[in-house]
Amino acid sequence: MSAKNIYKAFGLKLSVLSIFACLTIFVSVELAHARNGIDVREMVKSKKSIIDLIENLPEQLLRNYTLMQESASLQPATPLYPRTILFGETGQLILTFHGNPQEHSHNTIEVAEFDSRRRRLFYREIIELQKGIALNSHKKISDFLDENMLEVGDIDILNDRFLLTKPNPNKCMACHAMKPENFPFSSPHSKRLARYIWSPYKEWADDKIGSKAYGFMDDNLLTQNEYLREGLAKKGPVRTGHMSDLLADISELLPDLNQMFPKVQNPEDAYYVDKHGFQRNERQPQPGFYESFLPFYREFENYIHFRQLAETHTRYKYLKYNGHEYIG
Repeated sequence: MSAKNIYKAFGLKLSVLSIFACLTIFVSVELAHARNGIDVREMVKSKKSIIDLIENLPEQLLRNYTLMQESASLQPATPLYPRTILFGETGQLILTFHGNPQEHSHNTIEVAEFDSRRRRLFYREIIELQKGIALNSHKKISDFLDENMLEVGDIDILNDRFLLTKPNPNKCMACHAMKPENFPFSSPHSKRLARYIWSPYKEWADDKIGSKAYGFMDDNLLTQNEYLREGLAKKGPVRTGHMSDLLADISELLPDLNQMFPKVQNPEDAYYVDKHGFQRNERQPQPGFYESFLPFYREFENYIHFRQLAETHTRYKYLKYNGHEYIG
């Protein structure tokens, strides 16, 4: 075989290998979608809006979620309009959104997908386009990308309803990069290594972190607290027909709870009964139980208001809620 023919054969082999590698990456990501019961790319192609998208998500996603009262992410959160993190039964696919139309990022769904075969994490963003505004010119597309902190190379799918980014755009990698020192990335999206950001468990209630989920104080909301259960039992029959009735019972009971637990006068002998019922020695006076109990009450009060809003909210109403989930 001549040198020319060898070169051609070698070049053909490299081309085939390159195509095979690209197909392997594509098939791997698509298989991850299939394992989670949802294909993000197909979803963006077939759904009409974010509401349509949320409404048609698999039940295992809509039944398994966390509600963030505060968030340090690109999606804001408040107790009334929490950032919803859908994680399903395996956590391999995570979708997030919030429900306040007056806040930024209301038109986005953030996606995190773990490919267990390749042991890689992929972040994407789904952006719903404003109705009546067509991105039909280079300038309009460029302006839209600038407004959303994206680059031209980040576009995977762009139709008349959504823009779907490629995995791991710099917008996501600004916080989620495995090696932040290499940010911003100019390498192909498929080679960018991403990571989750989970604060240590003990810091979930730390105001400095800026993230706070419902139930963060004791893994439960107020009515799972044994002190309250004791107080409600002494109070008599509890109205459990609706959560707002339970809230009324709790608010009536709060002033009496402080009398159920001892106060200490001598700081040298100070002790208190912690949330698990154990006595803890302290070298400082412990505030009365009423004062220490108020944060639990405020959180539950906020949660009641959110659940009342969620009953008719265009997005939250699709969350599958078990009425005994928090009130026992």
